[in-house]
Amino acid sequence: MNEETLRDDDEEIIAKDRPLSVQMLRSELAQEIVSRRNGVLEKWALFIFLAMLLLVFGGTWFVHYPDIITSSAVLTAENNPKEITVKQEGHLIKQFVTNNQSVKQGDIIAWMESSADPNQVNELAKEIDKSIDLLTENQPQKISNIINVNLSKLGEIQPDYQQFLLAEDAFNNYISNNTNLAIATSEHKPDHAKIAFQQQLQLLKSRIQLWTSKYILQAPVEGRIAINENIKQDDYLRAGALLGYIMPLNSRYFMQTIVPQSNFGKLDTGLHVQIRFEAYPYEEWGFVNGIISNISNVSTGNGFMATIKFDNGLVTSNQKTLPYRSGLRAQAIIITKNMRLLQKFYYGFVKSTSINK
Repeated sequence: MNEETLRDDDEEIIAKDRPLSVQMLRSELAQEIVSRRNGVLEKWALFIFLAMLLLVFGGTWFVHYPDIITSSAVLTAENNPKEITVKQEGHLIKQFVTNNQSVKQGDIIAWMESSADPNQVNELAKEIDKSIDLLTENQPQKISNIINVNLSKLGEIQPDYQQFLLAEDAFNNYISNNTNLAIATSEHKPDHAKIAFQQQLQLLKSRIQLWTSKYILQAPVEGRIAINENIKQDDYLRAGALLGYIMPLNSRYFMQTIVPQSNFGKLDTGLHVQIRFEAYPYEEWGFVNGIISNISNVSTGNGFMATIKFDNGLVTSNQKTLPYRSGLRAQAIIITKNMRLLQKFYYGFVKSTSINK
């Protein structure tokens, strides 16, 4: 009986000690938590958060967020730039001008591939013009001194040149037999040899002009040239290929756009415009800067017509010159007010809270 009594007493003691140990353990954990000192981050976390919030809020004052109006625009011009197009397909043999160079009417822009030597054709053209002048001045005896009979690289002009030499030889023989040609002419006698020679001169001149129009690219007007940068010397070009443009001295090109009536009250002349052409993505080519120069007083139904002039021609923000093509479409981004981001938030808040008022 004594052993059983002792066992019961031990179990009773263990049962009494168990809740006391648990209570002591919980007391020690609570004391540790209460006595532990907070770290710097925990102590200043709320202040850091408020400072960051104020910094973001204050930064909205320094960030500019312009107020814009977008519309579609079309490129047009007064005294349109003149195209320089290839008439005869072949290789581009030589290019004589650089981009943005000033040229005069008739200046040679480039040579196209031909069986003739352009230098010999040019020499013959000068001889023909001078021969015509000598005939006009009644000095035919001097013509034989200026005609070069050794031109052998005239290509398709060569047969006409040979016929001309025969006529020129016959005319020289006629002059030798009629030294007093001026007297015969003054007596109104028919001069068949002279007439035949004049016809050969005009025929050869027309052949040279036809060849020149096909193989020699010349400036149609005086102005400044804009070369197609995608075309290089020795490239093979099809007939009709665009080599570039001549911008006449008095040429003025601009954009026309229809501005919608919504937010029309923000619009005024002098506002800056970004022109982003559909054919030349602005991510690669950049955009063209412009200014609104005129706004129509009469509505067209969809809005008001506005004219945009360019700050620096068709030179983009990436310093690339866009070739002029009448009718090019673009997106016009009109900057009506260079607002701050904070102002934008404020006006948006005012608008959202005053809708039902």
